[in-house]
Amino acid sequence: MSNQSSLRDCMTIAHLLANQPLGRGADWPNAARQAAAGVMWLDLLGRLKDLPADDQKHVLGALSGAANLGDREKTQAVLDAPPSPEAIPSPQQRVKRKVDVLIICPLAIEMNASLVAFGINPWQRESENFEGHKIFHLSVKREDGPDVSVAITAVTKPRQVSCAITTLQLISTFDPYAVFLSGIGGGVKGEVELADVVISSRVIDVSGGRAEADRVKLRDEPISPPRVISRQANYFGVGRIGTKMWSEECQSKTSVLRNSERFLLPSEELVANRTPKIGSGIILAGEQLVADGSLPFQLDLRDDRIRSCDMEGSGFAQACAERDRQWLIFRGISDYGDEEKDKVWQAIAALNAALAVNAFLRTEFRLPTEMGSFTF
Repeated sequence: MSNQSSLRDCMTIAHLLANQPLGRGADWPNAARQAAAGVMWLDLLGRLKDLPADDQKHVLGALSGAANLGDREKTQAVLDAPPSPEAIPSPQQRVKRKVDVLIICPLAIEMNASLVAFGINPWQRESENFEGHKIFHLSVKREDGPDVSVAITAVTKPRQVSCAITTLQLISTFDPYAVFLSGIGGGVKGEVELADVVISSRVIDVSGGRAEADRVKLRDEPISPPRVISRQANYFGVGRIGTKMWSEECQSKTSVLRNSERFLLPSEELVANRTPKIGSGIILAGEQLVADGSLPFQLDLRDDRIRSCDMEGSGFAQACAERDRQWLIFRGISDYGDEEKDKVWQAIAALNAALAVNAFLRTEFRLPTEMGSFTF
């Protein structure tokens, strides 16, 4: 909020207190009037502390006629007094923390692998904690441009509703410009390979439908990322990072996972000499874990650009759209959604997804201060 806007709000409250008798009607007993005035006064006092000294004096002048609030000298004394330790909010009491980017992982294992991707020890104490959610803060250095402040956390449970609620809470708390969902997903066999990364060109919510006597009528809901960040993602890929650099980074961070001895991983032979691909595609978002081998059939049934599936993408995307945020989903392919589905590739898939997020932030991502606007 600008100082001009804050000053205008303070002046409005001051004039109300000074010139407008509260609750003239019989329905407002004196105690109620005093209580209302007290609440307004406390609100005004909190706002005044954020104003420059000259603006504070301007508001105090408007308070000269206020009744039952003490004289201006007492008011000024309150403003000038240093805050008591009890008045200083704790980290958990502060309502807003501005970060440029918020990275949300559905599960703890995905967050832990993501922290390794960003060079953070996942076993160290978190930067802060909100109602059990671990929050890790870091800064990403860019190739050319200002550093990006980032917060990483986890929902800690799957499903659309859980992800949507947590995303809304985190957006309200950290006020990010962009939000990324990073984690694992099933992949379409023949179109992607294990440990590849899919970036959402669109999300299709497939959880709806109409059950009729002989079939279930599809009622899909497509959701597309905002155009600005979609354009940025279209410039991004392994070629933008450099194939050699991307391969070395994946191998190096995989070694960190392996050396920690805390992650289930495939054998070194399966991982060695592989360069995961990064591509865009449609992500199916439903409420059921897919393990029946049906993913390839979705290309004919719904869209031949489908590449992955998950259980959180729709809730996440709708929450971000509700708060008008830039958003993308990065999914590392951990299985093919068939009878061979297991957890062996989950940590590496989550790691690669987060490595792709990190690389995107370093290269093609732009903050609003780095972009102009078209004029018509």
